[in-house]
Amino acid sequence: MGVFERRIMILEYLSRNRQTTYDHLVNEFEVSKSTIREDVQALIDAHLPIEKIRGRYGGIKVSKTFHFYGRPMTARQIDLLKRISLQLKGEDAEILQGILYALESK
Repeated sequence: MGVFERRIMILEYLSRNRQTTYDHLVNEFEVSKSTIREDVQALIDAHLPIEKIRGRYGGIKVSKTFHFYGRPMTARQIDLLKRISLQLKGEDAEILQGILYALESK
């Protein structure tokens, strides 16, 4: 599974469960804790309503109104978003670039 697919699956998981821990995601996706932390940060940087919970029972949660039922995008769909992003300016361009960064494979 690539970065893109894992981040989509994390969004789907959070949409269903609302809150989880880093350790649970590590076990669920069979990657390191640092990889999960990078994924979560990339999703936050993409302006998604994800919040880190600090402390002993910390983890990740999403807003009550957040729902995501996405599926991996095709290369053509990603290419279209990249072309569109070149036409945007300001905050809109920044948000779309953040989304592309969060969901693309490295």
